[in-house]
Amino acid sequence: MVAGIALALWPLGQSVYANWSQQQLRAEWEQSSQKSEPAQPKKASASPSIAKPKSEQPRAKWPKTRLVIPDADVDVIVLDGWDDNTLKRAPGHWPTSALPGQAGNCAIAGHSNVYGSPFYKINGLQPGAPIELRTPQGTYLYRVLEVKSVVDTDTTVIQPPTDPQMPPLLTLVTCTIPRTLHRVVVSASLEPAS
Repeated sequence: MVAGIALALWPLGQSVYANWSQQQLRAEWEQSSQKSEPAQPKKASASPSIAKPKSEQPRAKWPKTRLVIPDADVDVIVLDGWDDNTLKRAPGHWPTSALPGQAGNCAIAGHSNVYGSPFYKINGLQPGAPIELRTPQGTYLYRVLEVKSVVDTDTTVIQPPTDPQMPPLLTLVTCTIPRTLHRVVVSASLEPAS
């Protein structure tokens, strides 16, 4: 009976932990945003610069980033890393992928059924749906291109585009249900600044 109660409370504990982590991260994000951003955040430039070859690019630090997807009820802070401990606290940025607004592919993973389930509804996004990455440097607006399912070993979805003229991409990745061999992938492209 004790084991049954513990199993029943486990998902609740995961959600409480994830929500507590997000509250802490949100407080840090708001505090740093007040110090570094003007009252009205400006729209960041969407013009990608010519990327240097990977061997020449210094690894820039992941900025404090807030991911907002109104059509999927997502408003979370994103951390750098895809390890288990990071993803228990928040969605995580693939460390070798592009930064927000940068040329290439910015890849972010998050849980859909445990630890607060931040990506629970992303499989229902429609083409054209807005996705914002808010950083101290500005707000980057992406638009959904497609939502698809891939096998969990398909890493091509997080690779940078082969065409250097493509606009910067954003890829969101989540599992379908626990312990499956498939992932839901949302692809989006940066909307040009107006």
